[in-house]
Amino acid sequence: NFEQIIAILTENDLIKEEDFFRLYATVTNSTDGFEDGIKTMRSNMDYEEILNTLQSGPMRSQTITVQFKEGMSVRQIAEALEDKKVCKADKFLELCNSDMFDEEYPFLAEIPKDENCVYKLEGYLFPDTYEFYIGEDAEDSIRRFLDNFEYKICTSTRTVSGYTDAVSIETIIKDKGMTINDVVKMSALVQAEAANINDMYVVSSVFYNRLDTVPYEGVSPYGDYDLDKLKSDATLYYPYDAQEDIPAEVVATFKSNYNTYNIAGLPPGAICNPGLDAIDAAIY
Repeated sequence: NFEQIIAILTENDLIKEEDFFRLYATVTNSTDGFEDGIKTMRSNMDYEEILNTLQSGPMRSQTITVQFKEGMSVRQIAEALEDKKVCKADKFLELCNSDMFDEEYPFLAEIPKDENCVYKLEGYLFPDTYEFYIGEDAEDSIRRFLDNFEYKICTSTRTVSGYTDAVSIETIIKDKGMTINDVVKMSALVQAEAANINDMYVVSSVFYNRLDTVPYEGVSPYGDYDLDKLKSDATLYYPYDAQEDIPAEVVATFKSNYNTYNIAGLPPGAICNPGLDAIDAAIY
């Protein structure tokens, strides 16, 4: 609030006479409308300059570079961004389960509605190194990830056997009769379970063999049963990373809707954000 802002300005030697500043802000109807974020200010700024700076967006001169590794979850990314003072974690997480980006990114609009999906954007925040503004809006941060995913999966092309021209990963996925969302969910499991790149293809193969039994209620041609459950340990506590991360007030009754020991087929959403190697393993 306004009084807290006055205290911050005084503490940082930006104003000397609180009463005069308070009076000036009141007379000029400038006691509210302040934008949050990190502000770069000079000690010789007059009251008008100070108030204009406080009522404008965050200064765009301060940036920070952050690396996000393959397999990080939406929650881990949100916490890292808040730790680096980029944006608030709770706002970031709120937007990660919204539909506000669907019109901008067609691959998000294609995701089927599922009430058990915790974070719609899980799996689509492409792991990479990014540059952010300090104090930027959470939606701007999310767009950086989504723009990168769109470029890597839908825009950039590669030379692939069976195609005359270079094609995008999106084209390959759809030509195989798959959906981007199912590939994202599978690649997230592969990313979380595999020890290395070669192992990714083995893990992917095991999971797909199990998915093949879903129409037969998990029974194989050889009489093996319960194979429609992928039984990935990485899904046990999602959206939390481990049992000890579950909040104390819900741990006694917590049951993950992503637990692939209990559900058949793929979970309602991805469990982390996979890299290109895991995505390739999920396609091939």
